[in-house]
Amino acid sequence: MDGRAVTVASHKATIVPSVFTQFYLQTPEWANNRNESGLSIRTLTDRARYWKFLSPVYGQILVNAILPVHMLPYFHKRVSKVSAKKELKFLSVIMWRTRGWR
Repeated sequence: MDGRAVTVASHKATIVPSVFTQFYLQTPEWANNRNESGLSIRTLTDRARYWKFLSPVYGQILVNAILPVHMLPYFHKRVSKVSAKKELKFLSVIMWRTRGWR
């Protein structure tokens, strides 16, 4: 980031999909600007794919309500453990963005 503050738009943004929408869909200029976000096209594509798997499970949960105990069942139910790890890592990025950029 270039030092400009990035803020979560409202209290609704503390719900996981609101954070995803705000940072990756509503402000694509941030996500797509490699100087701002540092994200490659591949990373953006991968994160959109991860969200397709995460949203049915974590779609209406408050970020602060997600605990490690909620992640283990997700990991165990996913057939691809490698994909599950990547998806949960992305979920942690979403959680970090919410907690760190208020």
